[in-house]
Amino acid sequence: MVDALALTGRPDEAHALFDRLLALRTDLGLLAEEYDPATGRQLGNFPQAYSHIGVIGSALLLQQLDSGAFAAEADVLLAAGV
Repeated sequence: MVDALALTGRPDEAHALFDRLLALRTDLGLLAEEYDPATGRQLGNFPQAYSHIGVIGSALLLQQLDSGAFAAEADVLLAAGV
């Protein structure tokens, strides 16, 4: 969702959602595969590599958009080693 907002010209909303996502991490910065907003708990496999790859990809995309050095999302993922 962060990437979709960023790529459709809504960078402020993308950054706000990204910040909310980062606030959900554990004290070690880890994420599970699911989050239950009703209980505020992470669920499922933990830690979840795919969740972290998504965060990394979104961070790189937001950074590139902010710096004006935009690359296609596929290029961002390739740069992250995905």
